[in-house]
Amino acid sequence: MVATTIVLYYQLYLAGGVATNILRGLHMSFTYYVNVNVIGYLLGATASVVAGLADRYGRANIVTAGLALVGLLCLFALSIFFVPKIVTTATTLVEQGPAVQAVVANPTPVGATTVGKGASAVAANPATVAQLQTIAARDSALLAALKTHPSVVAALAKAQASGAKPTPAQLGQIKAALGGPAFAQLIKPQTAGDL
Repeated sequence: MVATTIVLYYQLYLAGGVATNILRGLHMSFTYYVNVNVIGYLLGATASVVAGLADRYGRANIVTAGLALVGLLCLFALSIFFVPKIVTTATTLVEQGPAVQAVVANPTPVGATTVGKGASAVAANPATVAQLQTIAARDSALLAALKTHPSVVAALAKAQASGAKPTPAQLGQIKAALGGPAFAQLIKPQTAGDL
């Protein structure tokens, strides 16, 4: 009876002790898990009422048969209902392992990801990249000033989108914010492509 008591308490507290692993591993919601436990407790309460009627068969015999049934359920029910789900998840990782290793090993990611698309675009358009690098080097003062004044950038973008020309007062405010060299680059583009 002592061993049976230990096993029963172990089974009672085990599920609560590893509940977070059960929820994550079997992709259960907390509500679903609690409902399953409530149903189990209700069945247990019903069984205890019925057990009161079964005194004539002997409690030890009923507990022994119940433990044997629980052991068989754990052995077969787990292998039928849960192992296929676990094996399916692990199988995907094993089957896709070489593809994942190839992506991780490649220093230049190429593919459907945002980084891969960017790397592919850069590799396919070296002339455009060179032009952008030249403009970035030439207009570094303007770019640095625009980075430090996002409100000026927003106002310029809004004005350009609406087609409005800035007033002399607005130009004076922009020049004061950006500084002389950056303002000169802003109002006198080098080429038509800079516009």
